[in-house]
Amino acid sequence: MKKSFVEREYTVRTNKVDAPLLFAFLTDLHRSEFGEDNRDLVEAVIRLRPDAVLIGGDMLVVSDAYKELKSGAKGGGWYRNAVRLTRALSGSFPVYFAPGNHESQIITPRDEESELVFAEAGKELAGALSEAGAELLVDSHGSFSPQGGGKAEIYGFDIDGDYYRKFRYARFGEDYVREHLGSPDGRVFTIVLSHHPRYSDAVASWGADLILSGHLHGGVMRLPGVGGVLSPDPEFFPRYSDGLYRLKGREGKDCTLIVSCGLGGHTVPFRINNPPELSVIRVIPEN
Repeated sequence: MKKSFVEREYTVRTNKVDAPLLFAFLTDLHRSEFGEDNRDLVEAVIRLRPDAVLIGGDMLVVSDAYKELKSGAKGGGWYRNAVRLTRALSGSFPVYFAPGNHESQIITPRDEESELVFAEAGKELAGALSEAGAELLVDSHGSFSPQGGGKAEIYGFDIDGDYYRKFRYARFGEDYVREHLGSPDGRVFTIVLSHHPRYSDAVASWGADLILSGHLHGGVMRLPGVGGVLSPDPEFFPRYSDGLYRLKGREGKDCTLIVSCGLGGHTVPFRINNPPELSVIRVIPEN
């Protein structure tokens, strides 16, 4: 059966842009494909004609990389799908790519075994994504200013691996975010690609205007009026599982969190009432 996805549109109003911005947000592809070489997905993004494409991580599967590298195989088969998609999109639009927990384990390994297996893989992946046309944001940011106006700063937040460990439900505050990202310019519309939505309150307090997350795959199964049922952590009925949320940000100002249901899955091989999602995000002047 041919895989399909839905387009979900979100609108964010702000007094920090003077012209509308349109973003396509992709996350949690893992190894999924929609048409040969993700042709259906690429064509859908091209039809949208966004100002930029934002990629929120987990576009590959770390266990694929582990198996291939341990076997001594060469050729980068474990990242080929993600790189091909990036290249197909970057020919038409700026592409900003932030790591999810799967990329982070490879790019910034945090234990001895990972450091040994992924010793050169992180550099290889970063190089392949850059060569494919993406701006890779690992605890860094890029300025985005299309010809029509509406400047934005786009940050990629690389959360430490400990905060992704299963059955670990720790929290952190805005100081932790500042250690990773520095301080934002409060005059400029600030987007943070922060893979796990659990930590969005800290990112909002830090000064984000818009947070884009995934990781939960929509909660695997979604119930009307309830939302996602299960997160990968695992956690039943996670607070932020899918859709748009309003948070209180820096100095009491509003911050918008958008949690995409993502395009693929990992570990749990099914989705119920939860189609794969291509997120369409419109940022428009408040007045």
